[in-house]
Amino acid sequence: MPNLKDSIFALASAPGRAGVAIIRISSFEQPNPLKELIPRFNKLIESPSKLILSKLISSQTNEVLDECLVVYFRAPKSFTGEHVVEIHCHGSEFIVQSVLKELSLIDGYRLAEPGEFSKRAFLNGKMDLIQAEGLLALVNAHSKHQFEAAKKLTDGILSKKIDTLRVQLLECLSLLSASIDFPDEKETNAIQLQVVTKKNTALKDSLNKLLGSYESGRVRADGYKVILAGPPNVGKSSLLNALLGEQRAIVSDQAGTTRDYINTTMMLGGRLIHLTDMAGIHDDLTKLESDGIELAKKQMLTADLVLNIQISNSKDSFLDLKEVLGTELTHIKNCYSKSDLLASDGQYQSDLSFSVITSGGLDSLVEYIESSFDGALQSVGKGDVFITNYRHKLSLESALTGVKKTLEAIQVGHSEEIISFELQESNRFLSELIGFVDHEEVFTEIFSRFCLGK
Repeated sequence: MPNLKDSIFALASAPGRAGVAIIRISSFEQPNPLKELIPRFNKLIESPSKLILSKLISSQTNEVLDECLVVYFRAPKSFTGEHVVEIHCHGSEFIVQSVLKELSLIDGYRLAEPGEFSKRAFLNGKMDLIQAEGLLALVNAHSKHQFEAAKKLTDGILSKKIDTLRVQLLECLSLLSASIDFPDEKETNAIQLQVVTKKNTALKDSLNKLLGSYESGRVRADGYKVILAGPPNVGKSSLLNALLGEQRAIVSDQAGTTRDYINTTMMLGGRLIHLTDMAGIHDDLTKLESDGIELAKKQMLTADLVLNIQISNSKDSFLDLKEVLGTELTHIKNCYSKSDLLASDGQYQSDLSFSVITSGGLDSLVEYIESSFDGALQSVGKGDVFITNYRHKLSLESALTGVKKTLEAIQVGHSEEIISFELQESNRFLSELIGFVDHEEVFTEIFSRFCLGK
């Protein structure tokens, strides 16, 4: 485990050649060891939060490494809550590496681990765990939906909601504690138990509402997963290439060119779509194809939409995906490919058919995917609080279980001690969600996903 007393540094801007590079340094104590590197150090310390022009001098050769802007953020008014210095030097890789080398030579200074700046910000109370996850999502956002979902987390909207629920739980625990301490006050205790019941019923409704927002929040934060499924040679790979506007998958008249699945990502009208071209499913599978189908099945089970494709002039019926997967899929849309093969007086009427050759029907297909994406968001209103990831979901489900057990314990007449125990469990899960309870494995998993300078 890294020593929190160490001074840490890292490149905070994107690696590679650039006009400006930002090197961030965070120190538990005032960064006096930087005096040799930054000749105008005293001016820097006297002018917190102001950019100062200064040379950077090598302690080894006394050469000027660069002339740049430097800023000092005095603790606790910084990102990490510690003393932070940012060096805004020219973005030459040579300059950046030279400055990083100088910093590594200072006693007590070391290169930061991935996410260590954010972890220190969390440990120093500058953000909670949900806000830290939001920061990671904000850095990785590709779409407006992702940005808005991440912003809700970093702004503390979900955290405030969770904290409000925690306060309600603590109020109930306080009432139960009073009943335990004063068992002879039977009439008062009966009234308090009614209050606890009422508050827990409201808690249950609030937790159910938050859990109901998960699918919508997940799509906003992670994007919408669309699977192209069907028999071999129905044009799944051709459709993938047409939607992407480039040749991502090999296309051939020979059936079975896709042996497992191909994953790719695209934007449709500002919506993040994860497309999967699945291997064709048929009866006479080779061992390799069979293994590929098993992999593809797992993809289908987590899909938001499955486009079940059949050729327009085929006499075969659509693939029975329920039979293939051995389970029910709710988001399936049958559609016809190669509509150009039909005569003008086509044999069928379909609300979703397309031709990659003529591009006919592709716009309608894109509109259908877009409307399906938008439909997935409708369960959450504009001002509603929502959850976005599986960790949130698991913690809330566990908290809800405790609340339900509390209500059951009250109903069957259990003692206040047992009722209180179930509520304490719910409180623990809500506290873990925000990060109020020390859970090093959770912290490590979350912050290790950050980039080096964050």
